[in-house]
Amino acid sequence: MEGTHDKNIKVIGIGGGGINAVNRIIRNRTADVDFLCIDSDISALNDSLCKNRILLKDITYGCYKNEIEKAAQAASFAGAEIMNAIADADTVIIVTGMGGATGTGATRVVAENARHMGIRTICAVSQPFAWEGYETNKIAEDAIRKLRGIPDITYTLYCNNLIEIMDRNTRLCDSFIYVDGMMMSFTQAIIDILTKGIGGLNIEGVLYTSHSLDMGVGGGYGEIRSSRAAEIAINSKLIERPIKIAAYIIAVIRGNAITAEEVECVNNIIKEQAGEDKIIFTCIVPDDPLNKEMKVTTIIGT
Repeated sequence: MEGTHDKNIKVIGIGGGGINAVNRIIRNRTADVDFLCIDSDISALNDSLCKNRILLKDITYGCYKNEIEKAAQAASFAGAEIMNAIADADTVIIVTGMGGATGTGATRVVAENARHMGIRTICAVSQPFAWEGYETNKIAEDAIRKLRGIPDITYTLYCNNLIEIMDRNTRLCDSFIYVDGMMMSFTQAIIDILTKGIGGLNIEGVLYTSHSLDMGVGGGYGEIRSSRAAEIAINSKLIERPIKIAAYIIAVIRGNAITAEEVECVNNIIKEQAGEDKIIFTCIVPDDPLNKEMKVTTIIGT
């Protein structure tokens, strides 16, 4: 889908988890941006819905200790191709799952390339479920720690927190669909903030005053849709840090025929939890008239 607004935003999916999230965004047509997928698996790239693809080739010939180092080296080798693909971007949003080979190894390299080019860089990464194994989680933790400070902003989705949100009968294979959905929600909220604006305010400048973000997502229907959505979003188990220490909160309200009373309701509920003195911005996004759900996504600067 080609962007039609005045900002050139590219969403980059790296590795299997990143490509799955990008496919979800494209399939749901939730973002008016450009996409790029990067992977070392040609089958995954061929199955991607993204038309812009970069294959990371193994040029290491066994010189590196593990697949993660190979992926990092392959991304470095493909640096010119990657930089050419993002050269016209104002902002890149890199989406990936940590713990595997390609995403863990290549994400830092791609983020470094983008920052070197002066492109605003936001990374959305996922920490695996605990049941995926100690070693996988340790690899992911180390990679996320090393990534911090390279992009302008990092958001980490701790997958294990989803267990408290998902229906208890959710099948194992469907848990990864939940992960893709949350990564899509974060990406969409950031795109809305950057492209829709908030009453002429320099909300983009506010967004980048924090280097790490938390997120909560809620939805509601009917006459109480605004209160229901806001309460779920601000009390979400996905939020890692105490809400009262947040530097700011941006509430992205997406729905059909949103009223002033509903916006006031959302803001009041957030203030009740965060404190009357908390800086709260509201981004209103009109949705499909056939969609009766109101969705509130809280982006929390920490």
